[in-house]
Order: sequence, then structure tokens, then C-alpha cells
Amino acid sequence: MASLCPGDQNCYVATLRILCAAALVVAVQSACGPLPRLNYAVPKEDYSNRTSFPVGFTVDFNCRPGYTKRSTSSLRCQRNSEWVVPFYPFCTGRPCPHPAAPDNGQVAVLTDLQFGSTINFTCEDGYRLIGSSQSRCVIVQGGVNWDRDVPVCQLIPCLPPPTINHGTHNAVSLEEFSYGTSVTYKCDNVRPGEIPFSLVGEASIYCTSQDNHNGVWSGPPPECKAIHCKTPNLDNGRVMNRYTTLHTFKNILLIECNKRYTLYGSSTIQCNENSTWSPSVPVCQRKTIPGCSGEENDSRKPTLQAG
Repeated sequence: MASLCPGDQNCYVATLRILCAAALVVAVQSACGPLPRLNYAVPKEDYSNRTSFPVGFTVDFNCRPGYTKRSTSSLRCQRNSEWVVPFYPFCTGRPCPHPAAPDNGQVAVLTDLQFGSTINFTCEDGYRLIGSSQSRCVIVQGGVNWDRDVPVCQLIPCLPPPTINHGTHNAVSLEEFSYGTSVTYKCDNVRPGEIPFSLVGEASIYCTSQDNHNGVWSGPPPECKAIHCKTPNLDNGRVMNRYTTLHTFKNILLIECNKRYTLYGSSTIQCNENSTWSPSVPVCQRKTIPGCSGEENDSRKPTLQAG
């Protein structure tokens, strides 16, 4: 230093100050800041109030509850004044027991079975979940285990099927009705000479669900009705398949006009649930011959008479 400032006291003092300042900068830069917080480990000693660590300083860690050590558990202040956290944590989550699936259900492992992981439970179609649909791997009495019991998958129940007037279904002896159960209705018999009951609507309904929890019937029950359509009286026409005077629900008649008469309407009519013909009974009208008069050209439509 004397060679830098030969005989110059002021130069000597200035140079000394510069060197001290440089040494201080190096000393400050050659330190690491506060310890990084790890979610799987904590320092063995309490460094919470310390904000600076010299290069080369090593801190040992203990695994947090729920984790187990798998490699050297320490961090070292590097020459670049930084803490280097390993890419693979030196503590890994403890695994929970392999979960059991509920009867008539499934369990879904979303990631793994380690501490902090979550699993989901679901039920098969027709079953509803009783209990929690999720479970989490947590600390239990110093170890790890699932925080919820395995739920139950219960067959979705339905209320008893509706009763109907003048009819019954084939499951009157059952006390419980569950998802998939089907019942079929039929109408009561009648005494000879009485109009029989006809089943209007779907004969069978089944227990289903719209929300995977509550059971409902697939539709309304049918009705038993005493349906009777009167035989139509046709002017200038006739019923081709008139084998009986008792026409009940869904009976079909075939209509034909007499010679030289034209059919206006449908040649096929069916007895509907309101005891009327559908479509309406047709009419037979005399053909019109161009250039002729009299009866051959009479276009008056006959009046329909109900029989």
C-alpha cells in the first residue's frame, strides 16, 4: 500500500478506506438470507429470528408430522449466497392404507395415497351414497389414515306404486320397491253382459331416479275405463268387418260405400278412450257425372245416424 502512495499520508488513508469498504461489501454479499419455508420439514434448531447466514452454513431439518425422511435432510448456504432447495424433497408423505371400495361402488385415487391426498367414492347406477363422497389422508394418533369411513351404497328405494280404480298390479305382495323394479297393471274382470274395462296408458312402469338419490316411477299408472263406441249407421255405405255390436278401446272398423257412391273421410276408424270414433265417421256421397241430371247427379250428402 505504501508503494501506491509514496510519502503521501492523505493518499494512504483514502486507499485504506476504499479497501475496508470493499471488504465490507464482500462480507455482506457472502451471506444467505432467511431460511426458506418447507411444507414438509422444519429446522432442528430455531432460526426464526435470524435473517443472515454465512456461506457454507448448514442447517439440519426434521420432517413434519405426516412425512418421513428419504434422504439427507439439510440445506447449505451456497457461494452465490442462496439456499438451494432440492428438486426432490428429502421428506416424503407417509402413505395411507389402500382404501376399500364400497359394495356396489368404486373408489377413485386422484393422485396417490400419501399424506394430504384425497380419494373419491361413487356408487353404481341404481345406488345412492350414504356417507361422505371424499376422504383425505390425515395425521391420526401419530400416524396417517383416512379421515372418513368408507360410505355405503344403498339401493335407491321407491314408494309403493300407485293404485288404480277397477284394476291392480302384479306386485301387491311386495313390501319394498327399489331401483329397477317393474310392475304391470291389469284391469278387473266384469260380469257377463257388462262392458269390459280397457287399460288406457302404459301397462308397465318401473322404479328409476332423476337425481341418483331419490326413487321415482317412470310414469303415471294406466287407467281402467269402460269404453264402448256405438256402431255407426252409414247412409249408402256399410261396415266391412262388423262381427259384433260391442266395440271397445282400439277396435278398428273398415268402411266402404255402396256402388256409385264416393267415400269422404277415412275408410278406417278406431274407438278411442273417450268412447268416440277417431277420425270421425266418413260419409258416402253419390258420384257426380258431368252432363247428367236427376238422381245420378244428386250431390246431396246423406245425414249420419248414430246406431
